[in-house]
Amino acid sequence: MPVKCRSNCGRNAILKRPKTGDSLCKECFFWAFETEIHHTITKGQLFKRGSTVAIAASGGKDSTVLAHVLKTLNEKYDYGLRLVLLSIDEGITGYRDDSLDTVKQNRDDYGMELKILSYEDLYGWTMDKIVAQIGKRNNCTFCGVFRRQALDRGAALLNVDSLATGHNADDIAETILMNIMRGDVARLQRCTSVSSESEGSIPRVKPLKYSYEKEIVMYAYFKRLVYFSTECIYAPNAYRGHARAFLKDLEKIRPTAIMDIIHSGEQMIVKDTVAKPIRGTCTQCGFVSSQDICKACTLLEGLNKGMPKLGIGKTSKVKKALSSLNSEKMTTAYPWISTNLDTPSLAEVRDVLARDLKKTFDYVDVEVVDCPDLTEEPFFLAGKGLGGETSLIDLGGPPYLLPLVKRDKVYDFKPLVKQLKVTPSLLMGACAGPWPYFGKNCEGVCNILIDGDNVTSGSYVGKVTDGDEKLECLPIPSSETRFALMANLYCSQGKPGKVLKVNCKKRTGQKDFITAIRTGLAAGFPNKYVGLGGAFLLKEGRAKQHVMRDFTKTPINTEEELNNWLTFHDMSAPLVAVGTLISNEVPDFDLRVQHFHSFSKHNEAGHYHYDTTPETVEYLGYFNVAERLHRVDKPQQTHQLGRD
Repeated sequence: MPVKCRSNCGRNAILKRPKTGDSLCKECFFWAFETEIHHTITKGQLFKRGSTVAIAASGGKDSTVLAHVLKTLNEKYDYGLRLVLLSIDEGITGYRDDSLDTVKQNRDDYGMELKILSYEDLYGWTMDKIVAQIGKRNNCTFCGVFRRQALDRGAALLNVDSLATGHNADDIAETILMNIMRGDVARLQRCTSVSSESEGSIPRVKPLKYSYEKEIVMYAYFKRLVYFSTECIYAPNAYRGHARAFLKDLEKIRPTAIMDIIHSGEQMIVKDTVAKPIRGTCTQCGFVSSQDICKACTLLEGLNKGMPKLGIGKTSKVKKALSSLNSEKMTTAYPWISTNLDTPSLAEVRDVLARDLKKTFDYVDVEVVDCPDLTEEPFFLAGKGLGGETSLIDLGGPPYLLPLVKRDKVYDFKPLVKQLKVTPSLLMGACAGPWPYFGKNCEGVCNILIDGDNVTSGSYVGKVTDGDEKLECLPIPSSETRFALMANLYCSQGKPGKVLKVNCKKRTGQKDFITAIRTGLAAGFPNKYVGLGGAFLLKEGRAKQHVMRDFTKTPINTEEELNNWLTFHDMSAPLVAVGTLISNEVPDFDLRVQHFHSFSKHNEAGHYHYDTTPETVEYLGYFNVAERLHRVDKPQQTHQLGRD
């Protein structure tokens, strides 16, 4: 005789709930499963109306069910949420590439935006490459740490209010067991919490906290949801697998063991004498960390230095090794050559430019003036002036970007200024932005004042979003002092003093503003090397500027291929541009003779080419003469691509 549904709906039962033992029909099981998740959401106050929620999507059963249920509950109970999918590509051949196809199917089925970030783009490593270095014993440590931070980075890029993960009751019970077996009881509160957040971080929520794994599988089966069921090829070697096997054995004897362990973890009180991890900010990447340098940066440092086991083991051991490595790092100088530049007086430069710029502009006014306070509107620079131990820095170059990117070419302004020995150091100019921080290639607009350990950043990056390629102008925090690949910087102490003021209107010639200045210097000071640095304001009109797409995986070998890869935009005034120029190439220095990047307060930033409104354009610039030229980490193999 058929068993009737326990809910007295009159239908025959077709399943027995692993969690409660109740015999239910399919419809009542769906109701019970979804209602329990709804209660978890409302009791824990996980979401606020109008919020944007990123769902961590792997293509597996948990994230697929989570996406389906959140969409269902959002519509049923009118949560008022905007749901998006966030997926991480760890770079596991034959596993993650297939599961991402499932995530894309979820995107189409549920009508949600999808963002995919990869370890290779974020860290320059895939899990396949990491396993080749570390072996299979500790690989899950790398993957877990990198994945957690990658989700934080993705959530920040999507500007969401919270990140929903598919951690289910089994996962949480396993984590409790692992923390107890490792003696890490101080982390029990965090791992059992339905919502975890700290100041400055995006909250993570676990709507499936009380949902059994078996019931998630049953829900997906009866709903006929499409998910990827193959286990990660590296997972059998994970320590978690032992905790999972133990938990399954307990569940066979006592089905409530999973909930019992969770409730026990929730109610455990840790003694005040036990040191609890304090969530702070990593000094290198700016993301959440309980140490000065986060685990992700420590592991990445070890990989990049050929020491893959650097971050494995006890914290004290890791700190000691990292301290030794950082000491070596701070004493290792960037490859560096320097020379004196020709330094005509500002009056001499004024006379040359006042004469030559009239070939390009209808209105020209060049003066030697006291530098205005450039920290104020409209320039918003990090330092007040352009004076004091002035120099040009040409670092790296396009050969580190083209034909294919060299991801190891990531630099830091702090050790750069230590080697420069200029205090304080106001650095301004064009560079490639810190892709490890923003998760993709970007244009950097350097505007930073470094005085010992004190950093004042007015820097920005210009980048395009994935898919629709919308422009974004994003500030770089003072905690992020890295940049990548190349830079053309003007360095000074930021002191007030005399500067060159250049005001031009209505372009009548073919040259852009910077080219007109540079070629004017070359004509006025033949066979000399005169360098200028500073900032100019596009007061009126518009300008053609480019923003790089994310790093290409197809080699770029021609100007046509380069221009097809770049995105070009017509950007509007006011734009503040910073950079450098030099009248002539210095033999054996392989210089980029002019390079300016701009930012704005209206979400536009990029690499300056020329104005597109000659009749109405107006430029206002403040420049100073550089005394020295430093060529840093010059590429051994060079080319002329990408120097426009």
